Amino acid sequence: MQRKEKRSPIRWGWVLVVTLCTLLVPVRAEPAPSVELVAHDTVDHIPAGSQQLRAIFSLNQQHWPDGSAITVVVLESDAAAHRAFCRDVLELLPFQLTRQWHQKSLAGSARHPEVVSTPAQLWARVKSTPGAIGYLPSDWRAETTASASPDSKAKPPAANYPW
Repeated sequence: MQRKEKRSPIRWGWVLVVTLCTLLVPVRAEPAPSVELVAHDTVDHIPAGSQQLRAIFSLNQQHWPDGSAITVVVLESDAAAHRAFCRDVLELLPFQLTRQWHQKSLAGSARHPEVVSTPAQLWARVKSTPGAIGYLPSDWRAETTASASPDSKAKPPAANYPW
């Protein structure tokens, strides 16, 4: 006959304590910075789908439907908003997007997007460049829309995008 091993209540107690402690440890998840698209006033329609945005920001689509040139303006690749935009909106990693820009530039089929250091520079560049499109951190919106002049030609960031 086989002998059944009896589990000690102390052993089960330790398993329960360890499990509860694991569940009670706070998890510190930092929210990913969300971004909003901005475009110059000459842009009639800002695309909402990730596929069309990926084509624009990877420089595959270089003209708007009306035939005007697209100028892509982005933040530096180490900016949190740039990483969030690539990952969440374009569904690419930042290095993949940069690699596509280099390939297009070396092939001569497109020029690199305009890279700026700060959201304020991005806003100013998009505001002053016809056909420009870019993105801003959504928390930057509160700082800028109050100070933006009413005769500004750029569209302020809108929070009605599906991502």
